[in-house]
Amino acid sequence: MMDMQKCQIAWNFFLESCEKHGISTNLSFYQFIQSVTVEQLESMVRQSELAG
Repeated sequence: MMDMQKCQIAWNFFLESCEKHGISTNLSFYQFIQSVTVEQLESMVRQSELAG
C-alpha cells in the first residue's frame, strides 16, 4: 500500500507539472492514485524533493 504522505506529494507535483506545461486535467486524486504505479509515485516524490 502507498504511503498517503507520498501520494499527496506526488499529487501536488503532478498538478504543478501540469500547470507549468499548460496542461489542464480533470483527473481526481482518487483516479491519480488508482493509475500511478509505485515506481512512478517514488519518482515524483524524488523529483519534488529535488525541486523543493
